[in-house]
Amino acid sequence: MSTQLTSVPANQLEGVKKLDTVITEVMSISKDMGVFERAFVEAKAFELIQNALTPEFMKPIQTLMGTRVGFLTDRDKEPTKYEEGIIKKCVIEALMNGLSVRGNQFNVLAGNMYTTKEGFTALLRKVCPVYDIEYSLPSAKDGATSVYAKIKWDGKEKTIQFPVKVNSGMGNDAILGKAERKAKKWLYMEITGKDLGEGDTMDTTYVEIKETKKPDIIHTVTEIPASLPNEVSEELKPIYEFISKAETKESFQKRWDNSIKKGLVLDINFYNENIKRFE
Repeated sequence: MSTQLTSVPANQLEGVKKLDTVITEVMSISKDMGVFERAFVEAKAFELIQNALTPEFMKPIQTLMGTRVGFLTDRDKEPTKYEEGIIKKCVIEALMNGLSVRGNQFNVLAGNMYTTKEGFTALLRKVCPVYDIEYSLPSAKDGATSVYAKIKWDGKEKTIQFPVKVNSGMGNDAILGKAERKAKKWLYMEITGKDLGEGDTMDTTYVEIKETKKPDIIHTVTEIPASLPNEVSEELKPIYEFISKAETKESFQKRWDNSIKKGLVLDINFYNENIKRFE
């Protein structure tokens, strides 16, 4: 593979390393810090990243806008796209919260950064690699739709009712997708105490169910950390990561089969270890 794709240009390498260092330090800020001390450190980090993300740095990031490889926006189908300044602000916010500019981990909505279902999935892998969420079928009452989620993690269990805003023509799969994001966001907040904000007021509402009778559960998502081969080439690493992010057995199998059909030589041990996640 061309070195143009596998390495950072020499004139940008120092800046990239500086950015990585700042972001790593931000993510490791102690919870024991005082409110003002933490705010001061985060403000300084924001300033450093803002100065480092020059137009030269932003150019390749902007090419990811409007794609699921990168991040989506609510102006992707409009002739007027978001200006660099807004995208830069959202990218900085995403990076400082532990998200990536790859894999649709955040969207830009109304000029603000919005953490997606994929984003909370990635964040949970860092703080709680193994957890289980079971969902009920969507139910409607008095014109409002909600989904019950039974969430298990670290020996704990809670059942939460999440209201879901339903658009015209939206099916159960789409509704459950919204509920999954809400449930993962709730779990991330419960573990870390960190609120990444929401897209609308309904996202801030939920009801913990404490009654003995629980709703029927029909859909389950279990997160177990993916296992990559010990030695992976830079060329194959994105392929393994893409396959490992599959959320169902069928999706995992399809991604694996398609990669093999393309002539890629993959480690069968990776397949055997990761397929167990769906058993």
